[in-house]
Amino acid sequence: MAVIVLIVSVLLDVVLVTHGQVYVFQNIEEHEQRISFLENSISNASTCCTSLKKENDLLKNQNQQLLLMMQNLSSQVSSLQQTMGALTTVSKTTVAPPTPPPATATTTIPVPTAPLRSSDCADWAAKGETASGIFEVDLAGTSKQVVCDFDHDGGRWTVIQRRRDASVDFNRNWTDYRDGFGDLNSEFWLGNEAIHQLTAGGNNVLNIKLMDWTGNLVYAEYTGFRLDGENMDYKLNVISFSGTAGDSFNYPQSNLLAHNNHRFSTPDHDRDNSFLNCAQILQSGWWFNSCYSSNLNGVFLKGFPHGPKQTGEVAGQPPMEGTGIEWYPWKQQQYSMSHVEMKIRPSF
Repeated sequence: MAVIVLIVSVLLDVVLVTHGQVYVFQNIEEHEQRISFLENSISNASTCCTSLKKENDLLKNQNQQLLLMMQNLSSQVSSLQQTMGALTTVSKTTVAPPTPPPATATTTIPVPTAPLRSSDCADWAAKGETASGIFEVDLAGTSKQVVCDFDHDGGRWTVIQRRRDASVDFNRNWTDYRDGFGDLNSEFWLGNEAIHQLTAGGNNVLNIKLMDWTGNLVYAEYTGFRLDGENMDYKLNVISFSGTAGDSFNYPQSNLLAHNNHRFSTPDHDRDNSFLNCAQILQSGWWFNSCYSSNLNGVFLKGFPHGPKQTGEVAGQPPMEGTGIEWYPWKQQQYSMSHVEMKIRPSF
């Protein structure tokens, strides 16, 4: 009996070799327990592997998302750098103003399109203009169109009055003579305020051209020409005379008929020294005294004036038998001119 038990015991001994290690079980129960433990370990290991695999997949997804985010961020940075570079280039670039087209001048209306501003026609001449025409000048911040004469008597002239075809009525009120009227292509008065602005410095020359109805041409030229402001009724100031027409503004024959140092009068703004309203009688605006030895804004007539005769109020004064465009010192009688032009320029 003892021998049988020993054999069973030997037979029940189970040898398990796993992972290079030798396990000797004393009985079947221990062997089953070991198998159960191993199965549990394998199950746990499998569960662990599955969990690790899920975590690994999750990390891969996160890594791909981060990679996409990095790529988007890189694109945004690159775009921002390009934008900053463009802005820097624009800020460092000096944009040159457009070059204005050259001013063109014709004998009609060659108004310059260039944004240049000049104080008078002499200034335009200094800037290279040579063709006479209509130009813009800057008078105390106000733009005004004037006729520039670059062709006669040394050029640089700003024309302030012109009579030649009876196309414009010169029997005007104070406001019209102050602001100017007429057509720059035919007959006009530039305006007392504009003339005042152009001559305020006093160093100006006034040139007056006269033509009779047979084509004879004479001139009167005055230095120191200036008009005072409206508060002084645009009083006339001249210094010395030269020319072939005779001196009307100083008129040596009678200081009562001279015009120098006298205020401007119009029919509605009587500033003369006469008990009459000379401007109203003579239908014009001028620097009347008592009354006149010239009246270049008179009615456009042909040759000798026509109209009712009215004896002069001062000894030696011509009778007012007409209202024409007169310069008495030349003809020594009342005679209405066919062409008149008054123009000014700086004396230097």
